[in-house]
Amino acid sequence: MNLAIKNHAISVDDYLQGELQSDIRHEYLAGEVYAMAGAGEKHNRISLNIAFHLRAA
Repeated sequence: MNLAIKNHAISVDDYLQGELQSDIRHEYLAGEVYAMAGAGEKHNRISLNIAFHLRAA
């Protein structure tokens, strides 16, 4: 049995509305939405250090 796969691209507005209601973050690319992996401890530490130094500048 062959199943037809249909592309259900969504609009940017629908994507943004969904992000407001979602507990996880997603990436939007050409009408497709992909779940993003969570950031690790090292990533978070680097991000906080950068933000701290930018604020101090």
